[in-house]
Amino acid sequence: MVSDAFGGWSEGKGRVRSLMFVGQLALLTLLSSCSSFPNSYEARLADHLSATGAKMYGAYWCPHCAAQKEYFGAAAGQLPYVECDPEGFNAQPDLCQAEGIEAYPTWIIDGQRYLGSQTLGKLARLSGLEGEAIPGDRFQGNLDPPSDNSLDNPSGNPSDNYSPAQ
Repeated sequence: MVSDAFGGWSEGKGRVRSLMFVGQLALLTLLSSCSSFPNSYEARLADHLSATGAKMYGAYWCPHCAAQKEYFGAAAGQLPYVECDPEGFNAQPDLCQAEGIEAYPTWIIDGQRYLGSQTLGKLARLSGLEGEAIPGDRFQGNLDPPSDNSLDNPSGNPSDNYSPAQ
């Protein structure tokens, strides 16, 4: 009788542990799947840029490329980034050469080139991301170059992009 009482308790304890394990597993699965959903404007924009085939070409040592990535914050890892320096991580210098990349960063969006750091708002407009207000595009005032997107420095400011040939 005593063994039945403890045996029942032991089985109940095992069931509780099993239920707790299943619950933790379900919670972990839910959280991991939710983390892949974009939850910030920057993450949604980075995902949209990737989905539309846009590319940012740069080099790991380029300060303007680093600044561009900073605009995306935690979502910088989601950017469709192509490393052009052979010494960089996941470098694709042949692709950069084939695309004629001569300055960093260079964005290619819908077949058009845009040199230098671009505002989040401009990247959204150029790539066709619509239907969302841009939450405090804090970079709007000082980095949005004129609409001329030629390779001859579209903003007229020599510090807006870096050319390795300089």
